[in-house]
Amino acid sequence: MRFVESDHPTILAGAMLLAAFFLTLTDFLGSFDRMIYDAFMRNSQTSTPEDIVIVSIDQKSLAKLGRWPWRRSVHADMLEKLTEAAPKAVAFDIAFAEPDLGHPEDDRKLADAIRSNGKVVLPILLEHGSSDLDLRETLPLPQYTEAAAAIGHVDTELEADGIVRSAFLFAGLDRPQWPALSLALARTGDAELPTPLPGVQAPDFPHAGSGVWRLDHHILVNFGGQPGHFNRISYTDILSGNFPREEIADRFVLIGVTAVGLGDHIPTPLSANSQPVSGVEFNAELLDNLLRNRMRLPSSETARIIANTALILLLFPTFLILGGRTLTVSALISIALLLTVSYLVFLHARYWHPPSPVIAALVIGFLLFNLRNLNAMLRRAVDLDVDYRAAIDSSSDGIIKATVDGEVVEMNRSAERMLGVTARHAAGRPVSDVVKLRASMDSGVLNRDEIFSSTFTSGGKRLLLSTSATKHVPVKLACSPLSTGDGESKGFVLAITSRQREASLVERISYQSTHNSASGLPDHDLFRRQLFEYIDSIDARKRVAIIQFNVDRFRQINHAAGRDIGNAVLKTIGNRLSGERHLAATVGHLAGDTFILATTALDKQNTVERVLEHLRGLLARPIEIDGHPTQLTACFGVSLYPGDTLEANTLIRQSDIALQRSKQFGPNRVAFFSSGMQLAANRTIEIEALIADCIEKGNIATQYQPIIRSSDGLIVGVEALMRLPDPIGGFVRPIEFIPIAEGIGQIEKLGKLQLNRIVQDLIRLRALDVAIQRVCVNVSPHQIADRDFYTYAMKLLAEKAFNDTELVFELTEDVLLERDPVITDRLASLKGAGARFALDDFGTGYNSMQQLRSDDFSLLKIDMSFVRDLETRPETRAITAAIINMAHSLHETVIAEGVETIHQYRVLRGQRCDELQGFLFSRPLDVNPLAEFYLVNGGTVTVDESR
Repeated sequence: MRFVESDHPTILAGAMLLAAFFLTLTDFLGSFDRMIYDAFMRNSQTSTPEDIVIVSIDQKSLAKLGRWPWRRSVHADMLEKLTEAAPKAVAFDIAFAEPDLGHPEDDRKLADAIRSNGKVVLPILLEHGSSDLDLRETLPLPQYTEAAAAIGHVDTELEADGIVRSAFLFAGLDRPQWPALSLALARTGDAELPTPLPGVQAPDFPHAGSGVWRLDHHILVNFGGQPGHFNRISYTDILSGNFPREEIADRFVLIGVTAVGLGDHIPTPLSANSQPVSGVEFNAELLDNLLRNRMRLPSSETARIIANTALILLLFPTFLILGGRTLTVSALISIALLLTVSYLVFLHARYWHPPSPVIAALVIGFLLFNLRNLNAMLRRAVDLDVDYRAAIDSSSDGIIKATVDGEVVEMNRSAERMLGVTARHAAGRPVSDVVKLRASMDSGVLNRDEIFSSTFTSGGKRLLLSTSATKHVPVKLACSPLSTGDGESKGFVLAITSRQREASLVERISYQSTHNSASGLPDHDLFRRQLFEYIDSIDARKRVAIIQFNVDRFRQINHAAGRDIGNAVLKTIGNRLSGERHLAATVGHLAGDTFILATTALDKQNTVERVLEHLRGLLARPIEIDGHPTQLTACFGVSLYPGDTLEANTLIRQSDIALQRSKQFGPNRVAFFSSGMQLAANRTIEIEALIADCIEKGNIATQYQPIIRSSDGLIVGVEALMRLPDPIGGFVRPIEFIPIAEGIGQIEKLGKLQLNRIVQDLIRLRALDVAIQRVCVNVSPHQIADRDFYTYAMKLLAEKAFNDTELVFELTEDVLLERDPVITDRLASLKGAGARFALDDFGTGYNSMQQLRSDDFSLLKIDMSFVRDLETRPETRAITAAIINMAHSLHETVIAEGVETIHQYRVLRGQRCDELQGFLFSRPLDVNPLAEFYLVNGGTVTVDESR
């Protein structure tokens, strides 16, 4: 029967329409539509508006005015300067919700400045009370509210992927009475706004109850450019009057925080999570949309259904007219045309119509049409009835030809292997006796009519083939009728495809793609989906904890016992977590030694603390490592639903932020997420980017602090200090960036870059006749354990890259506490290649005396905390004297670091400390200033003891 003469066109069109209708009403392809939307947005940026100016509370202002927040008298002075420049209207993206009890006159001064300007807009905040369900509006202080021209809300709503793409022009508790801050600013400045105001209006729910945050007039924000594209003037420039008045006059001015680590930062389609925009810049974007009426609107659900139906009915005839390769090209062109039309509507009509449902429907239609073609080809091939034996015998499918009455005529070799019977013995027997098919394990064998029924003739039916009483093989059955040229039926052809390998392969691939290979627990993506479904299924008033944890010292376990043992430990932890379903609704293994779980609903009996206590007990149960029972500990990070957020991705990210915080305080710690941690996480991200930039450029800044001999002031060496430039000026503190570099596994690469930098600087110093006898470099356990760093250091030593300069690695005693055999062997190899070792920060660890006797060290550095206390704590002198005497008895050279005063210098010199280092002699210097310092002083530092 021909395709166009059957019901297939109707079925195909119905399938495509049904798929489009379902996908339109659900968010099943939402992530794909959001990806398309963001791509459209990135290709539709506009020029910078000249009538909007941001007064930026930036790093420059913080450096000049000090820590945030500032006194309100400062804001008053700044606003007075702005008022003199005659702006069109001014908006503060700063909350003034609490009185300044220490300076009440400042509140009066700022209120007078606001009243004097006459066109100042202030924000209203949405805040949580004692619980997340207890919402309240926080207005500015009454004196500010009375003085302000208008009040506006600054609420933003994150979408499922954590990105802000839209805004609500009105919001409020119980009723949306407050305009957005940008809308209030435009009205205050008498701007010409579209009438009526655009936006999808929210339905009215009169019985929804009170205490609900209402949103109305939903629009899609048309972001004009990358973060930072608005005109900015630094807050401190306004305050000092150092700005052109024409850049403020007759313009809309927004005042807010842009400095990294302060204020709110919002991810947008143009920035995502790599460079979020500040809250004040987001409000500027919304203002620009209102002033130029260039915001976009989401199409309504009804419009999407009508448009998608029309598009499919318009494109469907191509599936009937075209076929084969032409259909493939046509489908691809149709999808490209659909994306083009969506983009043009997005760009010029300013409507967003998600194209994914129609694209998916086209793909489904294409696949169904080709499946119909495949069956048609099979029927035509069998109908030829001409010398087909060789062809069908080579097929891996079992092919059986049967009469109209259902008796076997012949079968190919694959069918013989599948059924365990030869074609000769099967000939003439009923098909149902030879081919024992079942719909499921619990159902009976299909009879002749069920096998040949039209139910199984189209695209193949998934069944079980019983080859014995206990063995059942998954197969797919396709049945095609045979007919003569006159259309008279003459039998059937059955095609049986084994799915045993396919089923096991698909199952294995699916499992491997969604589960961690070491522990067998769900990976990040599967856990995220399970968490989303779990949160969606529970009562919003229920409390759930998301707990992430890292196994303490897992890296040492891997290094000492090997990766196989490490994986066995992870597997054991996975098995134990899998057995805790009464505590955990879902568990996962994100990566490395990071595990995560979502608790069942919390109550008085099932508290977060009890869950954490149980998890600690679970880890404390001994695990065999190298034949020794070992108890594990872990650091935990906790986020709470709905207290911290309602969104699954954000809950996972917040628990990770809390976990990183807990690890900063040592092993076996717990931290609960708080908003302050987000600022620290932002700073960590910024530092990680700086580290990545250094590695990409292949260079790390290095400064050198001279070390002098105490007896005569001779410069006997330098300590090489790694420096990470900070974009706002100066350097990031080592105590801040070194732990981050270690945590992300980049300290080894930085160490290699520093060694290379030292070699280059020593070449330059020798060219200037500066002879450095010794260079000291700080190294961590991570660097010694890293193969690449160790190999590179050995290579430099073997090549005599340091020439006559002695290389000294400064190690803290924790490198040797575990006595890792790998580290011990590498220290011996480095020492044999010519390196020496200094025991750094001596006296701060509990094992210092034992390390003093180690043969690995030839130098000892007294920790600067002891040196600092020499002036304030007389008993410290006895400690430093004892350290120096013990080191001398073991023939070790003693260096005191952190010497800053003449008094410290005299005491240490009197105690016969060999060498000294500190600001009293020189600050850390770049290589050129170091050469100048050396040459000017003739290689010797003279200390004026009369000071």
